[in-house]
Amino acid sequence: MNKILLVPFVFIALLILQSCSAYESDAGKVVHLSTQKPTPTILSLEERANGLTSQGACEAEGGQWQKVGKLQREACILPAKDAGQPCTDSSQCEVACIAVQRRIDAGSKTTGQCQRSTQHFGCRTYVKDGVAEPTLCID
Repeated sequence: MNKILLVPFVFIALLILQSCSAYESDAGKVVHLSTQKPTPTILSLEERANGLTSQGACEAEGGQWQKVGKLQREACILPAKDAGQPCTDSSQCEVACIAVQRRIDAGSKTTGQCQRSTQHFGCRTYVKDGVAEPTLCID
């Protein structure tokens, strides 16, 4: 191989190797990239449920493997620890805050209860800032 063609490859290889080395941080300490641990990601209950794609994994997390919606797609349904607790906004619940009253006008002041699980199919009226949202039906 021609030596002129080899030079760019060697240069690129050196750049790659340098990026794997240690660097000096602002505090003057040498930090080795290979020893840095990633920050753990905290998943919401719904994200956990959506990530469980087998019956065994679902049941190991305390969930139920069910066919849901019109398409009868199999999904993991996880129970919420705060199920049935009073709420005025979904930010107070693991899953969502839903109105207790069956028929309530959108825009009405109300309180709700924290949803029992990650199963969202059916008709529900969500509560936001103590006010009923329009009823939402999910097939």
